[in-house]
Amino acid sequence: MLALPDSITVGFDRELNAPSVTTATFTLTRAGADGMLGTADDVAIVPASVIVPLANPRSAVMDLKGTPVVLDRYGITLLGTSSAAILDLSGNALDGEGDGVAGGDFTATFSVAK
Repeated sequence: MLALPDSITVGFDRELNAPSVTTATFTLTRAGADGMLGTADDVAIVPASVIVPLANPRSAVMDLKGTPVVLDRYGITLLGTSSAAILDLSGNALDGEGDGVAGGDFTATFSVAK
């Protein structure tokens, strides 16, 4: 039986401002019928929760327990742009593209296939 993982954990190089990590700033989508991410038929996956664990404030965990699996391409996005960005304790936005400048989204993709 196919299943999505129970959770997706992302590690960071500094402690996070926990309230900035939400289902709006840490998202998961699947590609939909056209098989391409970033198009109108993408399907948002709504997790049970997204948290910054007290035991490791340099991580964020998306809880996917009970999420039905669909054979498809998936995209994880962590927002570092806009007013809704993941922040560190100093208020710096995520440097998602790793260029050394605060701000910028991070995106990773994976596929679920038979």
